[in-house]
Amino acid sequence: MNTIPSIFEKLCPNCYGEISSYRLEKGLPCEKCLPDENLEVCQYIKEGGIRELCDIKQELKEWQEHFERHINSLPWSLQNTWAERVFLKHSFV
Repeated sequence: MNTIPSIFEKLCPNCYGEISSYRLEKGLPCEKCLPDENLEVCQYIKEGGIRELCDIKQELKEWQEHFERHINSLPWSLQNTWAERVFLKHSFV
């Protein structure tokens, strides 16, 4: 089933500008933020909402490597969740 292509205002997850339904469906930011959909999002985007998520993803990866080096075990999913909440500065309450 084909869908009618649509443009949505203020829905780009990075710059909050216009974005097509096609790009939203693919989980991509708008064409202004990422001109080529084949590019790696975290390597290309330098600022905006997605950049912050990419930075947190990188912090979590580094923390997991640190954890494994010192504990000789991968962190449990709950420990990953706690670390992610710390990096996001979310409350534990």
